[in-house]
Amino acid sequence: MVAPRVPRRTAMACQFCRGRKLKCDGSRPSCGNCNRRGYPCVYTPVYDIYLIQGRTPLITLSSGSEQQK
Repeated sequence: MVAPRVPRRTAMACQFCRGRKLKCDGSRPSCGNCNRRGYPCVYTPVYDIYLIQGRTPLITLSSGSEQQK
């Protein structure tokens, strides 16, 4: 018996794919969707997107300078 195929999850989608809610293949420097359409492919870290939208991120990034208790 063959195990069912599970689609791979991309670590980060580019801005175009994210805006159009398309499946981004995550290729660098240009993903397949942007390459096919001739659009510039821009990857923005998820943390920056939360700041732009004014939402609180699910995780917080700490600089190594803070002391942990």
